[in-house]
Amino acid sequence: MVSDLGLDFFATPDGLMVLLQNLSDSEFQNPEEVLEMIKRLHVPNYEQAQPFMNQAVSEGVIERNTKPGYEFQGDLVAVRKWKGV
Repeated sequence: MVSDLGLDFFATPDGLMVLLQNLSDSEFQNPEEVLEMIKRLHVPNYEQAQPFMNQAVSEGVIERNTKPGYEFQGDLVAVRKWKGV
């Protein structure tokens, strides 16, 4: 079902609910891929900051205080500002 709908749909609240429902029903072989898609579509600053997170931690820009890939907005914003993205 997911492949039948456009990416724009999944950026809406209804699209998020479809993803969450399918995740809840264990309809995905790799749930981490779906979680990553949800974060990229719905978490502000995530898409732009994520490629630089490990470098930001190693260079002391931020401290890792969450599980990798689940950073708080303050850290995402700090990394974007640091990298100018």
